[in-house]
Amino acid sequence: MPIKIILLYLFTLSIMSSCAVHSGNISTGSSMDGQLKDVVTGEASTRKILGIGGMNKNGLILEAKRDLYNKYKQNKNIKLTNFSVDFKTTYYLFFYSTTLATVSADLYDYNQSITDFPKDIMPPLNGGIVAGDSIIYEFKKFYRGILYSTTKRGKFNIVFKNTNGDLITHKVEQSTIYKTASHSENKIYFGFNIGDTKFIDVYVANLNVKVTKPCKVIGLNNKRLLVSYIKDDGAERWLSIDKNLIKE
Repeated sequence: MPIKIILLYLFTLSIMSSCAVHSGNISTGSSMDGQLKDVVTGEASTRKILGIGGMNKNGLILEAKRDLYNKYKQNKNIKLTNFSVDFKTTYYLFFYSTTLATVSADLYDYNQSITDFPKDIMPPLNGGIVAGDSIIYEFKKFYRGILYSTTKRGKFNIVFKNTNGDLITHKVEQSTIYKTASHSENKIYFGFNIGDTKFIDVYVANLNVKVTKPCKVIGLNNKRLLVSYIKDDGAERWLSIDKNLIKE
């Protein structure tokens, strides 16, 4: 077989035979007084051949944030918080790879007050949650989103971004979402507030012991809390935990 045909075959095979690896992290920001309007994104990408070339992760994050900010630089009445970064690296055989960085953030609009919203999505606090609250939806993984209305049967209509970056609308029970918006009445409804520092017992498998670690409350639920703590290797981990297991 001629060498050109072999090379063409290998190139075609490399394009068709690929795999993707996802990774990411999320940071919680300060509470905002404006109206939460949307989850917005910016993107940047790079490529490597035989592991050579392209930007590192910090460079990708910077370019993705620039892309995000450039979309809203003319609007001085919006603020962005609760940033998350997702990386999707796609490998083509052994010599070529592309990495896409997507920076997401909650967008708060200070032009529009809550009274500007249609009456059908302006319910009072329902179990401590109100339309416009930022939330984290739990379904096998954790997804950031927004609660935009409640139903007469006590369910919640939410919009969130899946692992592919698509915005999904869904009707859910309150037990599957965690409120991440700070509110003066959070402690009345939930007994806790966003940013509270508490303690939890964490099982360390390799030592077969439980250790007590400080944690930060990042999500509120009627029965459980979503907390963040630092593992022994320095990585941040999110944990859904029953309120009765929280220690002062």
